[in-house]
Amino acid sequence: MIIRARESGVTDILIPGFDLPSSIKAVEIARKYGFFASCGLHPHDAKKFGSGTIREFESLAKKEKCVVAIGEIGLDFYKNYSPREVQVSVFHEFLQLACNLKKPVILHVRNAYAEVFRILEDYNSDLPSVILHCFSGGPEEVEQIRYKDNFFISFSGTITYKNPGLIKAAKITPENKLLIETDAPYLTPSQERGRNEPSFVKHVLNKMALLRNKRPEEISELTFQNTHRAFKTKGNSPS
Repeated sequence: MIIRARESGVTDILIPGFDLPSSIKAVEIARKYGFFASCGLHPHDAKKFGSGTIREFESLAKKEKCVVAIGEIGLDFYKNYSPREVQVSVFHEFLQLACNLKKPVILHVRNAYAEVFRILEDYNSDLPSVILHCFSGGPEEVEQIRYKDNFFISFSGTITYKNPGLIKAAKITPENKLLIETDAPYLTPSQERGRNEPSFVKHVLNKMALLRNKRPEEISELTFQNTHRAFKTKGNSPS
């Protein structure tokens, strides 16, 4: 998979954690291959949060240089695998951790943009960057963060699906906020089948170029620079 990614032109990979074991594994892989990692507790898993949880994540994020962000964290009011009030409480804990460590946050948001934007008002000035990962909002959400300098919007393989609101959002997102990703192993682009993987980001890139009437090379350079700016990784070695 890594060979295929490199052959397709993917030079940098960020592996996000969704709970403590996956965050530890993400760090292990990142250290081995020279990638970047993030650590966080996904809103689906917020119910796992305990008295020592935040200290364990803090220790991991402080110790490992390859950890460049806190996430995935956020709110998911669509499936509610964890109770909403628990999600909100845990979200606050991790936002404060990110502020304390001065690290960007990678946010999973589904059916909860209003709540997330409202909560972020208390932390925004202390967060280096806010990455709306695997964006599922529409033009209205884009407009709400258009003038927030530290916000970025990341589009995945879902822009290759039939989703008019998302397609419009991809077209109007300001250039300086635009990111692309795979969300592997999920949300495989429509051109592929089965498990998603980093090399498939080329399909997201090509679709974004088509939507914005740009050459793929232009979108590639733009999103590459934006990604390093969002994660404060330009010129920094992840190892």
